[in-house]
Amino acid sequence: MDALIGTLCKTSTLISLTLSNYRLDNKSSKAEGKVFLSTICKNATLTYLKLRHNKLDSETRKMSLDTFLKNNCTLVFLDFKNNQLGSEGGKAIADALCKNNTLTSLNLCNNQLGPEVEKAIADVLHKNITLTSLDLSDNQVGPEGRKAIADAFCKSSTLTYLDFRSNLFGRMVNALRSITYKSSAIIYY
Repeated sequence: MDALIGTLCKTSTLISLTLSNYRLDNKSSKAEGKVFLSTICKNATLTYLKLRHNKLDSETRKMSLDTFLKNNCTLVFLDFKNNQLGSEGGKAIADALCKNNTLTSLNLCNNQLGPEVEKAIADVLHKNITLTSLDLSDNQVGPEGRKAIADAFCKSSTLTYLDFRSNLFGRMVNALRSITYKSSAIIYY
């Protein structure tokens, strides 16, 4: 990790970075992860960032979300799949996305966002004007959230891809389809 951080400090042309399965959940990795994320945040050319399966702790999650979504003005693709964000992280993402005007694609698959985040995500879809692709699959989104998100999705002028698979919809999938049937976007239930 030290070599990567050193290289990142010296480069000014990095546009794409993938760091997956690093498991930033032990003490030494947490410290390295914070240094790594603060180094990335100084990069003004990064447009594509994939941070999958890294088990970020709550402090590192908040730092990375605040930086990548609120302060970064070049990032257009963020893949945060399977980082155990939970409802706190989901609310932080929703808050940051309301202020972001560059991100077009966001993958939040399998982050245990839960039902508490549903209204916040629906609010994002009303306010954010750049997001075109959103993956919320496998996040324990329930029937009420499903309807709020689907309604907001139908009113969004930019979102063209929404992945809802493996959530807590049960027999409500038909109701979701009836809400979104007029949309020309790609929607997975």
